[in-house]
Amino acid sequence: MRRPPLRPWLWPLLPPVVVALTSALLPLIVLWRWYGRGSATWPDVLLVLGGSVLTTLTPVLVPLLVVLLVLRAHAARDGVLRPRLSAFWGLCLGVSASVVLYALGMLFGLSLTAFAPLPLLIALFLGLPVIGYGVGRRLGG
Repeated sequence: MRRPPLRPWLWPLLPPVVVALTSALLPLIVLWRWYGRGSATWPDVLLVLGGSVLTTLTPVLVPLLVVLLVLRAHAARDGVLRPRLSAFWGLCLGVSASVVLYALGMLFGLSLTAFAPLPLLIALFLGLPVIGYGVGRRLGG
């Protein structure tokens, strides 16, 4: 069988990208309000903005793109598209939820370890994408 079209596989990447970009920009907005413009020039601001966006998008998108390639290749091999695409949607939404939790903690200056022990937080951040994948796979048939 030939490869499935790429377009339906790219739509699930939209929520993690939007959430990651928002979480990258929130601290910069808070700092802008606290300190004002100061002596920063536009190249300085763009450099900080670019670095912040890249360091946030890279750990979010790279694993998702690897999973995208693997699931799409399996779908091309055996022709079963729907469960894999819905599993990818679930995985992307789970990653988005993990990033939202992290960004909220960072935005409000909360030490997340004050609310739960570190192993539990790691399990939560890693568990949300796995649960999303499982739910998506189950709903996809």
